[in-house]
Amino acid sequence: MSVRECRQKHTHREYDALIAHLDSEWNKPSRSDYYQMQIALEIRRFMTGFSKGGKNPEMGDFVLPFAAQERESEPEREITPEEIKSRSEISKAVWFGRTGQLPKSRKKP
Repeated sequence: MSVRECRQKHTHREYDALIAHLDSEWNKPSRSDYYQMQIALEIRRFMTGFSKGGKNPEMGDFVLPFAAQERESEPEREITPEEIKSRSEISKAVWFGRTGQLPKSRKKP
């Protein structure tokens, strides 16, 4: 499905609901996950010679736990007027470059 079709068929709220559902189901393996774990288990058993005398691997050994990583937030700091002026100049330069416009101070020759 193309992005255009997806946007036509689904609203922003439906997308948010889907993402919330997927976040809650993150650590619950789906049917395809179980198939992949079963394949990995059989390959592991074959490669280790069916664990002659060792620990037999189980399906639970192949479950990958997912956890959201928390970002360390930087402490808020004051933005100086010089930084504001510098950032606005950069923003203007990018905007003028993308649109092909020239600032009023510069005229075309």
